Amino acid sequence: MKKLLCYVPAVFICLSLLCFPVGLNAQKKGAPGGQVGTKSRIDLENLAENQDVLFELSAGHTKDIKALEQRIQELEKKIAEAGVEGQNLKKLSGELEEAKQALEDLKQRAKVIEEQDERKLKVEPRFELRVRPEFRQNMTDLNAQQDDKDWLYLQRVRLGLALKPTKDFSAVVVLQDSRLWGAEASTSVRSEETTWKTMLHEGYLQVDNILTSGLGFKVGRMQLKFGAERQIGPSDWHNVGRSFDGLVLFYKKPKLLTVDAFVTMVSDLGRESGPNTDFGGVYLTFDIWKFLAFDVYGLYLYNEERAGTEHVGTVGLRAVAKPVDGLEIEGEGAWQFGRSLLDKQEGAKKHVAAAYFAKVSYEFLRKEDFSPNLGVFFYSASGDANTKDSRNVAYRVLYPTAHSMLGFMDLFQWTGIVDFGPTVKVRFLRDFGFLLDYHAFFLSTDGGVLRGAFGGTTTVFPSGNGRFVGHELDLVLSWKAHKYLSFETGYSFFKPGSVTKNATLFRSSSATTTTTPSGFALGKDIAHFFFFQVQVSF
Repeated sequence: MKKLLCYVPAVFICLSLLCFPVGLNAQKKGAPGGQVGTKSRIDLENLAENQDVLFELSAGHTKDIKALEQRIQELEKKIAEAGVEGQNLKKLSGELEEAKQALEDLKQRAKVIEEQDERKLKVEPRFELRVRPEFRQNMTDLNAQQDDKDWLYLQRVRLGLALKPTKDFSAVVVLQDSRLWGAEASTSVRSEETTWKTMLHEGYLQVDNILTSGLGFKVGRMQLKFGAERQIGPSDWHNVGRSFDGLVLFYKKPKLLTVDAFVTMVSDLGRESGPNTDFGGVYLTFDIWKFLAFDVYGLYLYNEERAGTEHVGTVGLRAVAKPVDGLEIEGEGAWQFGRSLLDKQEGAKKHVAAAYFAKVSYEFLRKEDFSPNLGVFFYSASGDANTKDSRNVAYRVLYPTAHSMLGFMDLFQWTGIVDFGPTVKVRFLRDFGFLLDYHAFFLSTDGGVLRGAFGGTTTVFPSGNGRFVGHELDLVLSWKAHKYLSFETGYSFFKPGSVTKNATLFRSSSATTTTTPSGFALGKDIAHFFFFQVQVSF
């Protein structure tokens, strides 16, 4: 018995030695499978990145790429099912390498095609035909006793070419013909009356990616528009529009900022300008966050006239916030300083002024066939109640796209006025839109001067009669009938307030005194405006 007990430890030791190599061999056999699995996952991640790059390079190989992508997904699935089976895993990894190589070859072919395409001259035609009949009544005098009902038939044609010989170089030329039907003495003979309406609207060169990615410039005659176009815009509603002769230096960094620095000479048939009017500035747009974008700008206007020279600097800030889905909050403030001309008989004066805007809107439902939007807005700009003192405090309007901002009737500019009200927009049946805006206008001071109101040069409002200027209601229906064809029609009316009934309008350039012969009293009747517009553009 004792002898048997002595053999028991020896037996256990032998069994342990026999089991130890088995476990060691099992670990060794498992090692290659783990390494291959890790390598396969890394390859798959790299392959996904290569796929994203390829999609951007060549849309023409979409079908081939999708087939490879589907094959890779199948391999991933098989790898997951294979587990630690080393031989199957090795085979699948080989197939994965082949798919990766095929994808790389396709990427190289797409790159070659893109380089060949870049060397081709690209020519893009540009065309616009716009016809807009308008009916106006009492819009310049608010007096039904005056026979001022009128139909105007406006037509604008723009024809141009955009040439792009290389990726980073382009040239644009746009000719424009703007006319009023029936305004020419004759359409069968060539005369000065018919030729001035045809002009060069745009003609500029643009070079991108100079020295570094995103840096470039434009030089020539061009449209300018920044932000919400309250300070600078092409004024597209106007039958002539607006363009600038000058140089723009820009830098663009996607999802970060855009910087535009410009120096121009103004080409603007719709505004008084002296013999030497220069306008420039810097406009920065920051687009860092999805829920917030904001603009910062500094502008300078030099306007030389016989009565004096304007030097007006403008600094401003604009922000658009989208804190939740469907909600949009926008605000803008601008402050001016320098010397400006309000009364040309008295010359330039020290200038300090400000203007503000705010809007809150919410889009409900957000469906393709029906999407209502409800909002409220507020405009305010300083005005000058005393034009005889040593300074001007009325905001100096620059070169905005002013149409519809202060009403579709364009009775007022963003100076000396307060405007607020609700706005309703409805998009329905995918291609139709409806707009309803209500405006309540007030003077920003007790009496004073409004520049450009009611189509005149200056309108003088006496003090002591309140500040309520009047109401305006706008109704607009639009239809995008085709990619290149759109229709729009609208009706607006303006009902004058208490202070308007005692105002005096002047059409001369020196108009701040009631003794000016060109002045006449405004009436108290409702003004009407109707339009129907058809536009073809591509």
